[in-house]
Amino acid sequence: LVGQRLDASAGGRPVGDVFQITRDQELLAVMPAVAYNPTRHEYLVVWQGRCDVSGVSKCSEIFGRRIDAATGELLGETLSISDMGVEDALGVAELPCLAYNGDRDEYLVVWAGARRGPSVEPDQLEIFAQRLAGDGGEIGEDDLQVSTRHDVPGDVPIAYDPAVVYDPENRQYLVAWWSDWMRPGVNGDGEVFVQLLSADGGQVGVDDRRISDMGAEDSDISSIYTIEAVHNPDAGEFLVAWIGIDGDEIGGLESEIYVQRLDAATAAELGVNDHLVSDNGGRGFDACHPDPCFGLAYSSRHREYLLAWQSVALLPPRGISEDEIYAQRLDGAEALEVGANDFEVSDVGIDGDNDGRAADTEVIYNPDRDEYLVVFHGTVGPRDGKWVWEILGQRLLGRPGVGASLRGMETTEVRCHLPRTGEGVDLPLGGSASWACDAAGLKTEPDQRLLQVVRGIASGEQLEGVLTRVAGDKLGCENVTQGIRRELDLGGGSDWSCHVPVFPVDPGDEIRIVLSGVVR
Repeated sequence: LVGQRLDASAGGRPVGDVFQITRDQELLAVMPAVAYNPTRHEYLVVWQGRCDVSGVSKCSEIFGRRIDAATGELLGETLSISDMGVEDALGVAELPCLAYNGDRDEYLVVWAGARRGPSVEPDQLEIFAQRLAGDGGEIGEDDLQVSTRHDVPGDVPIAYDPAVVYDPENRQYLVAWWSDWMRPGVNGDGEVFVQLLSADGGQVGVDDRRISDMGAEDSDISSIYTIEAVHNPDAGEFLVAWIGIDGDEIGGLESEIYVQRLDAATAAELGVNDHLVSDNGGRGFDACHPDPCFGLAYSSRHREYLLAWQSVALLPPRGISEDEIYAQRLDGAEALEVGANDFEVSDVGIDGDNDGRAADTEVIYNPDRDEYLVVFHGTVGPRDGKWVWEILGQRLLGRPGVGASLRGMETTEVRCHLPRTGEGVDLPLGGSASWACDAAGLKTEPDQRLLQVVRGIASGEQLEGVLTRVAGDKLGCENVTQGIRRELDLGGGSDWSCHVPVFPVDPGDEIRIVLSGVVR
């Protein structure tokens, strides 16, 4: 297991070298998670590791290590956090996550596990937790059991893939996980459950509260995997997100991203039930399918969420098996979509070549720079004819400026103009594919009409893009070289394309595009 520090004040620039956290394949570390401790200015990294027992392969526990945030130096010894073995039988602990409690300078580490005792089946996984002091010492009950899925009658139950978040206002944690509903004769009927815990680890409120409804009762074409949760201090809520397959609702077996708002004090459901966020998977295609494949963050400054996920890219000229990272902003009040729909974040590989891929996404918000950092596992190259997997990142503005982006054209200049006031700015872009009129000095207000006149040279046969914080009205496309003009109605949308139905373009053609709309 290795780590790399990034300079948050310098746009994510690497600081120092990659450093090793575990030594000599120590405990075969996988599935790491990390939390920052601002009180001590250090990190706690936890991971799933193999038990140190000779000849045993199916035994795992949760381990951790403290790291100095200023230097990357390892602090103390490796922490042995879980202890799932009972009565000389070996246990299983998997998929750790953790949250930092600044009120007490302590952590809560959560995992899915099974005690291999005489009364527990090997695959009967439950959710467990352990409190740790800021210095890594264990406090409170050892291996506190959070879920009680084994009490559900029927087949062998499973509780898996937990997420945990701390609420400083109510001084309690929310633990979320997915679990097979496990009715006899029904397979794959997964749902999302949550449990509130006090700062001491005591259970609060409803036990194992179910918050999802993925498919009809006794359905065998619905499922859940991968859970994320975040606290919204402005609304006093949690937002829980998951990857779900709801064959009864969308008529297929593709996976998509769903969210549910919860009251932070009680975990009661709020707003739209099982709100479907993503829709770029396409019928029969997964919007997100490796595990983990998406990240979730909240910005108090803009009172918005950002979801980022891996998905198969379907739009031409890409091939259907080229995976990229997409994102969606959600309003902090209702968790409804705002801005561009399922916008593309990554651009790995070569269009139409499925050797370029992106997956395993996480996202964090940096309030000091008002930007998000999306980190993902992606391919670079080819190097010597081969694609190489690396850790990649992309910074995103906390809130996009008023403007637009495009593909298929090397932009030379953009004119942003407010017809009502006569004000305008010119942006010499030098090939850039996106811009913000307000960042260039144009003072915009909601409900103002904005004209954006774009000039450049076509680099491909497709001219298309997305308006940011603008409700599109009219689109004018002109191929100056070929003497062809088209005018299209955008109907208040943000996505635009000149090719409705046909707009001939050859690489090297001089292009002029006029985007008209109302500032949001």
